[in-house]
Amino acid sequence: MAKDTPAVSDAAERIVDRSLWAVAAALCFALVQKFGSLHVPPPEALDDAWQLAMQFAWLNGLQFGHDIVFPHGPYGGFYGQVYNPDLIGLLYLINLPYALLLAICVVWTLRVRAGSGVLRSMLASALAILTAAAITLGSDGIWMLPSFLLMGLALDDRKTPAALLVMLILVIALGALAKLSFLMMGLTALIAWTAAAAARRDRLAPAALPLFAAAVAGLWLAAGQSPGGFVDWVGVSLQVASGYAAAMSLTSDWSDLAVFAALAACLLSGLWIEFRRETRGFVKLVVMLGWVGLFLLVAKAGFVRHDGHGVFPFQMLAATGAMVVARLLPVARRKVRAVTIQAIALVA
Repeated sequence: MAKDTPAVSDAAERIVDRSLWAVAAALCFALVQKFGSLHVPPPEALDDAWQLAMQFAWLNGLQFGHDIVFPHGPYGGFYGQVYNPDLIGLLYLINLPYALLLAICVVWTLRVRAGSGVLRSMLASALAILTAAAITLGSDGIWMLPSFLLMGLALDDRKTPAALLVMLILVIALGALAKLSFLMMGLTALIAWTAAAAARRDRLAPAALPLFAAAVAGLWLAAGQSPGGFVDWVGVSLQVASGYAAAMSLTSDWSDLAVFAALAACLLSGLWIEFRRETRGFVKLVVMLGWVGLFLLVAKAGFVRHDGHGVFPFQMLAATGAMVVARLLPVARRKVRAVTIQAIALVA
């Protein structure tokens, strides 16, 4: 009987581990189901009006970058929660698989970063649920999160699981065709991850960007867009985005921006601690520039608007804080600075 005890213990641990996986993923899926809360827009609602325009463009086969000049892409009509009886079936057909993939990616990414063991699995699952809860306030966070998850994997010294990478690329590709800023975030994360993966000789490194390009092309054509229209859409969207930058300013209340910058600096310090001493300087530079780029992009998306967009940067801080904590657990035998950064990450 004694010889069977380790096997029984391992089997029990696997059952607990898989149960944690399932429960965490199910709860994350339920939280991300903000997609399910559709509403009928009031006539005077500006944001809802352009979402209805995006849905009209989809239903009538209008070409983005030619017929439509706007920084949202062909899937922009599915980005919000505006009810349209002509698109309700397709909306759920797109959003439900997206939400499921995102829920799995959140749990899996944090589990990869936390490492093996029942205690680490429990903590990573809890952090995943907190991350999913943080992004439910506003739809942008749901579309921004995949890029931040991929950046979290760029820091890890272990190879990224192939299935996880594929799922992240698919959800990033869908978001890339919903809004230009999501495309910029996705490319930033993909380039940084590819550089880090190539440095550690990950066999998936050469495949990430081509897979992303193929996914974007397939989704673009599936939306009824012309093969050459993608470049036109990106070009006009960049012009519109530049106009936004010229016409808008940072929020007049600098306190939220100052808090964001301080917390981002703390989290970047926590992320820097992860690098091994033998990690090449070039890789460190690319990955940290990738993180800084994501924070700058999300700050621009949040703080140039004088409305509820200001919540999005803090949603991404919460997600980043969860990844920092997952990687630094447990704190035993860690240096004082690591424990300090971890405490700050919990606050963030």
